Amino acid sequence: MEALALVLGCILVWVGVFGAGKVEQAPRVWVPRANRKSRWRAFLLGTALVLLVVGNADSTRARVRTAIDSLSRPEPTDSAVYGLTTDTTPATPAAVIPAPADTAIAVRADTAPAAADPVPEFGGFRSRVRVTWTLYDVTYVGEMSLTGTDGALLVSYDTSDGVRRKVLQHLTLQRTDRGWFYMGSNPRDPVSQQPSANYQPDFFHLSLVEGEWKFDQACDARACVDVLAEPIS
Repeated sequence: MEALALVLGCILVWVGVFGAGKVEQAPRVWVPRANRKSRWRAFLLGTALVLLVVGNADSTRARVRTAIDSLSRPEPTDSAVYGLTTDTTPATPAAVIPAPADTAIAVRADTAPAAADPVPEFGGFRSRVRVTWTLYDVTYVGEMSLTGTDGALLVSYDTSDGVRRKVLQHLTLQRTDRGWFYMGSNPRDPVSQQPSANYQPDFFHLSLVEGEWKFDQACDARACVDVLAEPIS
């Protein structure tokens, strides 16, 4: 398209300068005759076309050069795109950076915190145990039948109306961060086996005292209290 405009512009300039008619040097080139005013217009139009083509060519070359330069540049990283900078200076090893004398802190072995003692192993009781505890002015008496890692608990207590109630629970020995517990579950009526909706399961903590495991606390979802435990013969 630019070549065609260039040719047309050159023809118009030639018409404007030399007029029209048959040219001896180029016998096959013929241009219609034109008066002086038409020749002047043809000259101006041709000159404009030539300058336009030359200007577009320069602009096109500049765009091509810019595109080639952009292709030769490395693609920007995510950090460059979002205006972030990455320090590529290699880090100095910490070992060669001396600590200020007035801020250096020496940790002695005897002042380091001692590791927590692991929870000792415990296989559970194989016996019958009576436990008694009082929580929120209500005294509970329970009879445990333990077979090692599980068992059963029958709890008796008096309600605020003076009614004697009994609740049966399943017990499971579990190890936690606080130590060993016999955890109650599925509180229910011992006769009908219907769930006791208003009774929360009990759980009992054990501690190792002078090499002997003992019950020391009775708990439910509300609180923990001391418990008295004694074997049932």
